[in-house]
Amino acid sequence: MVFSGCGKYDDGPAISFRSSDKRIIQLWKFTQRTVNGTDITMSCVNDSVYIRNYGLYTYYSIPNGDATGVWVYENHKRGINIISSGSVEIDSGGLTAEKFYSNNITATIKKLKKSELWIEGDEVIHDSISYAGTHTVKDAKRTIIWHLEPVE
Repeated sequence: MVFSGCGKYDDGPAISFRSSDKRIIQLWKFTQRTVNGTDITMSCVNDSVYIRNYGLYTYYSIPNGDATGVWVYENHKRGINIISSGSVEIDSGGLTAEKFYSNNITATIKKLKKSELWIEGDEVIHDSISYAGTHTVKDAKRTIIWHLEPVE
């Protein structure tokens, strides 16, 4: 028996006997992370992504603080949309600033195995910083590639 063209994801697996949920719902760590073509993997070696049941999502980041949100499949489970937000205090020269941020990731799932998750897509970031009586808002859109493996 030969299977060809059965795979839902570009980079595999060709066939799986586990549901997409059984493979994606777990705590992940980065093996590769690029933003706009620049490899930033070394700056997020302590970061992890927890894709949880019921569409819940947490991004753990040291020292940037955690972000929580929701996730949902798109395009017949070939894509994922993640919406998250968080806040962190920034201490600069004795003055404290409060940074609030939100992220919206719309990505294609390139590989989904129990041991690997690869996504590629766009991230829209909204930053709002309050500092010494001033308020600054910054929006950015960037292209991302995430390669993840389970946290042991």
